[in-house]
Amino acid sequence: MAAIETCQQISAEVAAALSSTNSYRKQIALNRARRGLDALRQSAVLALRGQESRVFAQVAQQWLDAVNAEIDRLTEEDRIAERIPNPYLAPNPLSPGSNVFVGRTEVFRFVEEHFLKPGQNVPIVLYGQPRIGKSSLLRHFDTRLLTDLIPVYIDMQRTAQVESTGGLLFNLSDAIATGLRRRGLDLPAPSLGDYATEPFIVSGKFLDRVEAAINAPEYRLILALDEFEEIEKKLTEGKVSQDLMPFLRNIMQHREGIALLFAGTHTLDEIIQDYWVPYFRSAVPCRVTYLDEADARKLITEPIEGFPLNYEPEAVDFILETTRCHPCLIQLACMALVDLKNEQHSRHASLEDAKQAVTKVLATGDYVFHGIWDWIPRRERALLSALAVAEQGDIEALARASNISQDEVRSMIERLIEAEVVEAEETTGTEYRFQVNLFRRWVQRHAARAGIDVRQPVLHTR
Repeated sequence: MAAIETCQQISAEVAAALSSTNSYRKQIALNRARRGLDALRQSAVLALRGQESRVFAQVAQQWLDAVNAEIDRLTEEDRIAERIPNPYLAPNPLSPGSNVFVGRTEVFRFVEEHFLKPGQNVPIVLYGQPRIGKSSLLRHFDTRLLTDLIPVYIDMQRTAQVESTGGLLFNLSDAIATGLRRRGLDLPAPSLGDYATEPFIVSGKFLDRVEAAINAPEYRLILALDEFEEIEKKLTEGKVSQDLMPFLRNIMQHREGIALLFAGTHTLDEIIQDYWVPYFRSAVPCRVTYLDEADARKLITEPIEGFPLNYEPEAVDFILETTRCHPCLIQLACMALVDLKNEQHSRHASLEDAKQAVTKVLATGDYVFHGIWDWIPRRERALLSALAVAEQGDIEALARASNISQDEVRSMIERLIEAEVVEAEETTGTEYRFQVNLFRRWVQRHAARAGIDVRQPVLHTR
């Protein structure tokens, strides 16, 4: 059965490769399949017997020959065409081990130091703008945290698609069991029917078995709940019992082997309102922000080993400046730039090439920009539309342009600064501008397309 399951996984990798339109991503999927086939071939010899051993060894070898031939064909095709591999994946989260994932060392260190303290079970709240890289970071806990910590990534957008408390707790248990299975710990989750009448009791007993299996508290399981705001939606809709919050608090207070990490766009102040009071008053915040410049430069110039695109220094500086080292926007710009250079059959990127790629992002990156835009309260969008047209302005001028009182503009600006959308201009300290110029340009275009009245450009006071 294990061999059959491996075959199914390999088949899925090959199917992903065949459906991809990107040569580099095809080769990545085929290489994963090749590693799986090598393991299957060894397992057939060492773990299976008789006819089963011969059949699986033959299947593995036949598939391995076909996969190797396709990898060789793609490699030769790229060599002849002098095609630059395009490893960028935005806006999709980056899988564990992705070469394109860079930086975030300070966040990994913070999580380790927090959860490795004896008896420390206060949850962490990881927060930041949409598309800033939170999901990619959580997915890399597997390869970046010390082995004493066992992270389990849980996508709440999928896990919380339920109609009952039992359904939610079953999905959580199933995700934990799947995560532990990848660590070599076979801990079957209860069936969905087991959660029908007393879901909290069943889930609690399951967590007892989890702690025993991981040898807690010597090892600690980190439940990394991504997009945790989905829980709040289910509570508001009445689909999930209000008893969920005391259940989570019980985990925080009484389980030495299980810790909680919540990731989303809410700040800690926003979290401790409504449903989250008083359960998260002691939670520790950790912001996910832009990349360090050194990491951003590496993402641009060396996303994979031996990356063959040569940049003019001005081109790199332009991408850094216009994206403010925002990882998703850098990936979008670089993805467009690699496509452009492949069309031109060139491996030299100039400043003009970078500008052309960034302009393309404004037309193709709506999904990313809308994620940020829709996260901002509607009233503040009118203010940002005015600021986008003006590029820079003070409180008085912004209030006049957006038809909002100065006091309200001032409080909005404070929130937008905290949200890393707006910043004070360095020389005056009294005028404000967008932190990410590329987002400003998109907002300006979006306001025009949507017919938003932003009046005349704001006059600078200087």
